[in-house]
Amino acid sequence: LQANIAIVARSSDNLRKVRHEALSRGADAVQLIQFDFADVDFSWNCGSKVIEEFGRLDYLVSKHAAMMPGLFLATPFMQKPTYIQQTFKVNLFSHIELAVKALPHLEQN
Repeated sequence: LQANIAIVARSSDNLRKVRHEALSRGADAVQLIQFDFADVDFSWNCGSKVIEEFGRLDYLVSKHAAMMPGLFLATPFMQKPTYIQQTFKVNLFSHIELAVKALPHLEQN
């Protein structure tokens, strides 16, 4: 069974660790993409890179999230409402963006 895997994370250190683990478990190829999903408008760039590298997209596992430390209604949220916007961009809108753009490629396979 061929397994080509693309992994996206903010930290290149984490990417390298996961690549090593995936290859040790039998993955044929592991593509690493360093990206911060806070930039929702460019979320699909990751998907485009995967299709460019492997020629197809069979599965999409989207499991990224962000949260500021502390109570939701405490600081820093009460002091800076943009923290709430940023949290929703990463935790909701970037997943929607990925799913909508990935769907045509997933349907092909």
